[in-house]
Amino acid sequence: MDDYIKSLEDLSDKRTKNGYEKRKIMKLLEDDDLSEPERIDLRKKYAVLVNENQGFMDEIIRYFDCHQLYKEINQ
Repeated sequence: MDDYIKSLEDLSDKRTKNGYEKRKIMKLLEDDDLSEPERIDLRKKYAVLVNENQGFMDEIIRYFDCHQLYKEINQ
């Protein structure tokens, strides 16, 4: 059970950092002085972070399903 909690904490940290990076990029994109190549680069980085976030969501669902199965088995 300790591994389960540690995994959830790690996942939470990753999601928090991911959200922070996305907000930072969005803030940078508000700058009217950015060149188009810089904007494209930032949008690509943002897209990578969005894809990572989807992976985190898949992982959360997997943890939830495993936890539900564990509870059912031990009832």
